[in-house]
Amino acid sequence: WENPAEFEFTPLFTEYLKSVDSFFDIGSNLGFYSFLAAKVNPMATIYTFEPSKGPWHYLEKNKIHNQAQNVNLFKLALSDKIGEITFFEEYNPKFPYLDYHLSGMSTTFGSAAMKKSVEYPVKTTTLDDFVEKQNISSLDLIKIDTEGTEEAVFRGGLKSIERFLPIIICEILNPQNGAEIMQVFQDLPYQYFQYIDGKLHPVTELRGGDTEETRNFFLIPTDKLGSF
Repeated sequence: WENPAEFEFTPLFTEYLKSVDSFFDIGSNLGFYSFLAAKVNPMATIYTFEPSKGPWHYLEKNKIHNQAQNVNLFKLALSDKIGEITFFEEYNPKFPYLDYHLSGMSTTFGSAAMKKSVEYPVKTTTLDDFVEKQNISSLDLIKIDTEGTEEAVFRGGLKSIERFLPIIICEILNPQNGAEIMQVFQDLPYQYFQYIDGKLHPVTELRGGDTEETRNFFLIPTDKLGSF
């Protein structure tokens, strides 16, 4: 990443993390943001979700390496239903001897962008069910990157979002994903911002971006705009 301190929205994320009590990292991959949050705010409670076998293998090792006692790992896919679903994990056929691959292209639906993938069942739950069963009393910040299934996660967590009104950092791949998410949030007091070149730019639509640098959006409740 050349300079991790400048990776994606890390500067803004790091600053805001200092004032949160709880952080949900949905689709964490190796856990960069989870373990960064643990270091920045050791008093925060961090819930980390990653169903993919490859990243999960190293996620567990990273927790030990970082001595991150406030990071709670869950091998689950959040969605709009409770049960089990087929998961697609991309792998690189150049390295058949690797048991664990680390592609970010893993999702609960296949993608034409995946050159090769393996399929296996994963457990799913909803954000609302998780919050209820874990007796969650605060939800301040969500970072979500689930390769196009974010809308389903939000629909499965609508009650919790309405209750806590967390700030949400969301990757949006294309205009269709953005339109689906806006439909979920249409009656909620949120404003939208696109994160480009280290700044938040207000937008009226979540159209997604053509590059990785233009795919990160902040959904901020009106009463929390002062935090930024």
